[in-house]
Amino acid sequence: MAPTLREALLEQAARTSGSSNAQIQGFIEESESKIASLDSQIAALVELRERELRTLSALQYLIAPVGALPVELLVKIFVLTAREEVWKLSRLKRALRISHVCSHWRQITVNAIPRLWNGPIVVKIDRFTKISKEAYMDGLKTLLARSTPLPVPVSIEETRRDGAQEIPAAFEELLRISPRWRSVKLRGLLSPAFLRRLTEHGKDHLEEVVLGRDVDRLCDPATVLSFGSTPRLRKVTIDGSRLFHIPWTQLTDLTLSDRSPELCLNILTQCSNLVTASFRIAAWQGPPEPRTEFTLNHLRTLSLNLYTSGSFMPFLHHLCAPALESLRLTNVAQWTEVQFTAFQLRAPDITQLHIQYSTLSSADLRAALSYAPSLTHLSLTGCSDCTDGIFVRALHYKEGVTPLVPCLHTLVLNLRGIYLPEDVLASTIASRWWTDAELAVLSSPPAVARWTHVRLNNPRFLECVKDLRRQGLDVEE
Repeated sequence: MAPTLREALLEQAARTSGSSNAQIQGFIEESESKIASLDSQIAALVELRERELRTLSALQYLIAPVGALPVELLVKIFVLTAREEVWKLSRLKRALRISHVCSHWRQITVNAIPRLWNGPIVVKIDRFTKISKEAYMDGLKTLLARSTPLPVPVSIEETRRDGAQEIPAAFEELLRISPRWRSVKLRGLLSPAFLRRLTEHGKDHLEEVVLGRDVDRLCDPATVLSFGSTPRLRKVTIDGSRLFHIPWTQLTDLTLSDRSPELCLNILTQCSNLVTASFRIAAWQGPPEPRTEFTLNHLRTLSLNLYTSGSFMPFLHHLCAPALESLRLTNVAQWTEVQFTAFQLRAPDITQLHIQYSTLSSADLRAALSYAPSLTHLSLTGCSDCTDGIFVRALHYKEGVTPLVPCLHTLVLNLRGIYLPEDVLASTIASRWWTDAELAVLSSPPAVARWTHVRLNNPRFLECVKDLRRQGLDVEE
């Protein structure tokens, strides 16, 4: 065991007792010489050890089962290994790790697997402050080259405080390969010059566009922006941008946020092939613009979120959606039973209804449910005016009485801060629940569906939940 510094000090003090400074300096030089000699021996041993480690690795690789695998199988293994759920790393970092295992694997990943390198390409101006522009551009060009010829998802973000016209080199590089864009996300205050260049080249692979808030704010309001030819574009998300020309008729998925409800409604009328639509808009403060009824035959999911108080009914007043299955309404007020019922008659097959933070009454809700014979899922959150004993009793099933929403099997009630008699709630839930054994002995099947899932977000109903669980029902509190 090596002596401590104090022990060494005492030892050398005894050794040099009576020695002059010149003699002690000689001892120092002698010790330094020994250390240099030991360092040289250690370096030689380390080099020898590293050589043996490389030899060992090479020998192990020669007999490793993975070394005998054909390249085609290795490619499949690498692609599966780089999946996001396997490693919590970015797509690029996962690919880099695999490519750095050995030269053989590097050759395969770089030359034979562009799928490893076509993950999300995110370019932000602020990244240039973390590494040099040259290094950043070199890495970007390498990534784009390795992913060739596959389509790539691209995200571009820039923050400007003026209308500067220069286009960053990284953006130029992305414009060069824009025919390969599979999706593009634009965020921040982008250069008008860059936005005008987006029309260059056909974008035959572009399937999705995301336009962040204020992305075109620096442009002249009279400017018309475009992505050029986009025959595969199906999904668009827009937050406030109004200058882009979008081929609305070919979209199947649209998410739109804008302060003008009339503008959003005008856009919706053009989306004849829409399947999924989500809108975040201001409410109507006055009479809506006159318009004729329009039909969206393919619309299956509609979400409407209002961020100001006022009416939402004009949005639904002229919409005919015969295939609509899921309707989500958030922050809706000024509920008009007659108009909503008329909409339901034009959308008769709604199976899922989600209402959040609404002022509709229990009478409004009951009327809505009476025109929803196909409803299977009902979710109410923050709807204190309608989530009451009257509504709960209306759901109670009694044999021989025409039931409300006979197909309902999933119920989610956020009851925090809402008073409901526990016995009334428990009785209603129990009235639509039978065990397999109980169903087997019934002379005829019930006129309502059996619950598959119930959630009651209120700890007050914990005992009720426990009792229902003991009966076999999937219920949460």
